[in-house]
Amino acid sequence: MVVLSLQLILVVAACFGLLRLWRAALPAERWLRWVVAAGFLSRALVSQALFWISWASLPVARGLQLGQGLWFFARDGLLYYRDAGEAATKGLAAIVTLDRTQMPLRYEQALAAGLWLFGRVASVAILINLACYLGMVTIVLHWAAREPRARKAAAFAIIGISLSPAAMLWSLQPLKDTLFQFLFVAFVAASAAWQRAWVVSGRPVLRAAAGAWMLLLLLALAAIRWYFACALFVAAVLFLLLVAFRSAGRKAISLTAAAIVGILLSRALVIGAGPFLPNPIARVLSPMTAPHAIGSLPAALAGRVENARDSFESAGGETSITAPGTQLPPELPSLATSHSELAPADEAQIRALLDRQVAAWDRNDLPAYMDTYWKSPDLEFVNGTTVTHGWPQMFDSFRRMYVRQGNRMGTLALTDLRIDGEGDAAVVHTHWVITPPAGAPNQEQFATRFRRFPDGWKGVVVKVLPPAPLTTPQTVSKGVPPTLPQPETRSVLRTRAARLVSGLAVIVVPRSIGEWLGLFHIGGGRGMLWFTEIDTLFFDAVLGIALFALARRPFASLRNPLAWLVLLTGLLVGLPLVYSVTNFGTLFRLRELVYACLLVMPLAVMTGTADVSA
Repeated sequence: MVVLSLQLILVVAACFGLLRLWRAALPAERWLRWVVAAGFLSRALVSQALFWISWASLPVARGLQLGQGLWFFARDGLLYYRDAGEAATKGLAAIVTLDRTQMPLRYEQALAAGLWLFGRVASVAILINLACYLGMVTIVLHWAAREPRARKAAAFAIIGISLSPAAMLWSLQPLKDTLFQFLFVAFVAASAAWQRAWVVSGRPVLRAAAGAWMLLLLLALAAIRWYFACALFVAAVLFLLLVAFRSAGRKAISLTAAAIVGILLSRALVIGAGPFLPNPIARVLSPMTAPHAIGSLPAALAGRVENARDSFESAGGETSITAPGTQLPPELPSLATSHSELAPADEAQIRALLDRQVAAWDRNDLPAYMDTYWKSPDLEFVNGTTVTHGWPQMFDSFRRMYVRQGNRMGTLALTDLRIDGEGDAAVVHTHWVITPPAGAPNQEQFATRFRRFPDGWKGVVVKVLPPAPLTTPQTVSKGVPPTLPQPETRSVLRTRAARLVSGLAVIVVPRSIGEWLGLFHIGGGRGMLWFTEIDTLFFDAVLGIALFALARRPFASLRNPLAWLVLLTGLLVGLPLVYSVTNFGTLFRLRELVYACLLVMPLAVMTGTADVSA
């Protein structure tokens, strides 16, 4: 009773804090106040309605409910809520020391802190999302107060933040998107403060404060979306150099400051991303290995983008993006159909890894079994039309599917083993025959894509295939000739340029128009594709205004370091995104990364580089 009373007091205090933040986020223009109010009230009322409908299992769109106040578009939120709730029950120390393999770390820590303070209920995320929304509006207003010429650009940003259909949707559930958007807007605002501080001499305090905020914000961003933080880091390095050359003071001092902040930003990226930072990037950011690794980085990044696209194509999904006439069978891609043979040493290593998997399973050691998979958010487990991303999520899926009562997983035998591949990639097709402690054997057919890493082979995509006739179990080391039906060859867009054009079309062309023109086809959608149509039109309007802002002041934009920061970040994130993501549901959500850059582009263009008051 004491705990509940204390939590009630804290909730009231949090609501009072939101009220104060609301007052700080009110623009001077009356019409813009209505926009901010519409954004706030729509988020608050709709999120509460959705929470109570799902929490009480009311007969409203039950097929879309996940329970506990959650909905189908917040499957990630179900995992975040579970992990954050477990940390909250263990106390503040567990929240601070939350497992770094949990991604997004900073969001889960924020959610866990909210659950610890206000009670373990999913609606706590509403408070976090509303605070982030008002925080973004406040930052933009403060920015415009420093840049009188940017008032129209600030109004545009506030409209885009408040009324974006996708931004509203993600703010209704315990998802990381609203916090991520807030951190990015804050980072660009801190960069604008850094730029203002250096174009006018004699402002060491403002320079130090802006640099410190940039470091902290990149640290937080890297722990939410490491790939976006990498792009932002590259753009920030260029931004720092451009500001240094335009500094009002001595160039030696400004260049030294830029170098120091750039080095610290690289450390913030490495620390924030932690184990999720790819090894080629980590090697480039390390002074000891950078000279040897920098030359191979472009090829490594290009290969990673190709692998990401392969993973999306192999996963398929209900909303797969296809060109006219293409077919997307559920099997893994053509690597398994080539019948190419690995080097004997590589095949022996993979067979030894499978032996370790079987031994770990037989001794009921699921963590040891999962150690043979890639501990990354890009790891995929595909079961029917359900795609699970990330090592912790796959671990949880396997635990739910296979761990028996009393933690007795039974014994595992692999049959009909076939290993195909070449170089650093391989696909293993096999039957699992699981014999529980009591009962008849159960069989499932799996295809697993393996990739060679510096520390050995790891599974990167696991797919449950349709049932096949049960065969006699044999040990992994013996193997048998391949007897599984061959996967059909996937018809894909043949050239990189065509893939990029197709991805761009899906980003900017409404689905109904794109399908009518024959540009692409999108399946599934669970009756919600109409919503994406509205959001695409809104996205196109914001894109048009951002491009107009650049075109209206082309020479000023080219001389403006902040414009380069935003533009380069958007390109470095957007181009790989539209090339590699072939699932429209995922692309629809990740499109918000580009949208965030478009929102602040006019503000960046209108941020002056000289004679600006602080």
